[in-house]
Amino acid sequence: GCASNTRGQPRTHTEEKGIVLNKAYSMVTGGEFECNKLMRLRIPLDENGEAREWSGKWSDESSAWNSRLRQMLAFSKKSDDGTFWIEYADFC
Repeated sequence: GCASNTRGQPRTHTEEKGIVLNKAYSMVTGGEFECNKLMRLRIPLDENGEAREWSGKWSDESSAWNSRLRQMLAFSKKSDDGTFWIEYADFC
């Protein structure tokens, strides 16, 4: 697991795009793909059965995806599954 710990520092750009600070995430997989350090994370569903996913670069609707990466990473646009891709630098 992992968490985006603020260490007392504001991270408004991260919060605005859907990362819940000081919340535990499960890391599904990660690595360097075409010079991009990416992680696939899972956040637990809330009491309503919904998950607030990342909406920045590499999110389900991001234009950063190309067909090669989609195929290589078995990319899915299912927006309500609680998993999403994010660049390491945006999370850590």
